[in-house]
Amino acid sequence: MRSNQQAVRRLIALLWAVSALTVPVSAGEIRDVKKTSVTKHVPGQMHARFTDGSTLRLTVLDVRVQLKTNFGTLVIPVAEIRYIRFATRTTTDVAKQIDAAIDELGNSQFSRRESAGEALLELREKSYLALQRAADGKNAEVAIRAKDLLTKLRDVVPNRVLAVSDQDVVHTKHSKIAGHIVAESLKVRTTQFGEQPLKLSDLKSLRSTAAVKQGSTKALPDPGNLSGYQGDVGKKYSFRVTGGAAGRLGGSIYGTDVYTLDSSLAFASVHAGVLKAGQTGTVRVTIIGRQASFEASTRNGVTSSAWGDYPGAYRISR
Repeated sequence: MRSNQQAVRRLIALLWAVSALTVPVSAGEIRDVKKTSVTKHVPGQMHARFTDGSTLRLTVLDVRVQLKTNFGTLVIPVAEIRYIRFATRTTTDVAKQIDAAIDELGNSQFSRRESAGEALLELREKSYLALQRAADGKNAEVAIRAKDLLTKLRDVVPNRVLAVSDQDVVHTKHSKIAGHIVAESLKVRTTQFGEQPLKLSDLKSLRSTAAVKQGSTKALPDPGNLSGYQGDVGKKYSFRVTGGAAGRLGGSIYGTDVYTLDSSLAFASVHAGVLKAGQTGTVRVTIIGRQASFEASTRNGVTSSAWGDYPGAYRISR
């Protein structure tokens, strides 16, 4: 009985901690943010990383984002957000095209199956998640053809490009929450273009510029990779990281001692010898500029790949 009571108390404490950051929303109900404590937060400046590799500093004008999770829809104040890694999105037309082609993989006519396969290969990383789902599906024939197409995609598309996700991951000061952002776009303001709607399908990540101060000793949560830091050449940051272990997803790294910005920080930390696989610790990274090439090597059980010219990189230290 006593152990049950302790478990209940721990659960209540956890729920209170989550509620301090997020506000649940029931179906058909949207709380008036003017009447909540989020009015004291001013949306900050963000560093946006786009799917084409470009970056831009901007200000998010939305006061909050709604994140649909397995535990309900949460409302997260934009001012509390440190980092967002966006899911891989496609336009409605492309999504319909992919779904139709997946269905055609089960067609009895060879020519239609071949055409569908060619269409999916042409869409490259956009069709990757759909093919993964089809490969795990119940239709055996479709699954076999989807697996064959996945193999072909991996041969022609770099692993770093295929590092796609079907969930948005939102980092705040005290939590990391996975789900799906309900909105299709954010309202932003930029120096170059003024106020504009920004489609989430064009975004790879958003990082708060106010959340990190140069020389700060406070460690940030692991952002996965440092693609959003391309404009911060010469700056140093601390991150709380768990060393990448075998079987963990998102482990692609490029380089030796110096790594491309889109390399997994967790696996690069192990490769560089700063952390052991599964070990959690604080690592220090220095952002550096364009490098002409990156060397492949195997160190500490982690193998990195070679790469050519890339616009940004980083070094790791304890």
